Amino acid sequence: MGRSILALLAGFIAEPLLVIAADLLYSRINSHAFTSDGLVFGTAAGVVLIYVQIINAISGYITGRLAPRNPVGHALILGVIGFILCVIVSWKRWGLEPHWFLLGSIVLAIPSTVLGGYLARRQPASQPAPA
Repeated sequence: MGRSILALLAGFIAEPLLVIAADLLYSRINSHAFTSDGLVFGTAAGVVLIYVQIINAISGYITGRLAPRNPVGHALILGVIGFILCVIVSWKRWGLEPHWFLLGSIVLAIPSTVLGGYLARRQPASQPAPA
């Protein structure tokens, strides 16, 4: 139980740290991507939506690799937590950011995180080819 909680905590902490780093990098590349309030708009919203889903998958992967068993199940739990947080953030930002961006974040939160857990499944060591 303790390793499961640590695995979830690691993914939960990694996700916002990676998003903040990506946002800072993207704002250096595209200085008009975010408003002074940190909101995203226009075509930049599509870029942000894509890289946030990649980061969600990375967080699911981290959680899955650290999980003692069932990496996809652990990533699913992380995805559900992310989904709930996306709903709350989207509700607060409704009308401030594009609706498609907010809805896309909600709809993709679980699948992208579970994908990371799926990729984290431990593969058995390959057997050497017979000589």
